[in-house]
Amino acid sequence: MFSSQKVREHEPTANPDVTESSDAGTFRVLWLGALVRIKLTAFRDKGRTHVRDLISVGLVDRSWVGGVGRLPTPLAARLAGILDTPDG
Repeated sequence: MFSSQKVREHEPTANPDVTESSDAGTFRVLWLGALVRIKLTAFRDKGRTHVRDLISVGLVDRSWVGGVGRLPTPLAARLAGILDTPDG
């Protein structure tokens, strides 16, 4: 991962900073918000599937689209699209 940087220049936002994680001993675990932003930034098929999985288990919902400080506008629009088309 490229912390706080865009992987590809055309992407709408930079990756989250490494501080958006927790120490789990021998490894670090990304916070949910950081993971969702990475998936929505890259916006590949498998990432959209991962986001749909997070939606299906109740970890992500429509409140993420309009929640203050939750997602940058371009990513909120991508999430709204996924929420509006749950079957892809």
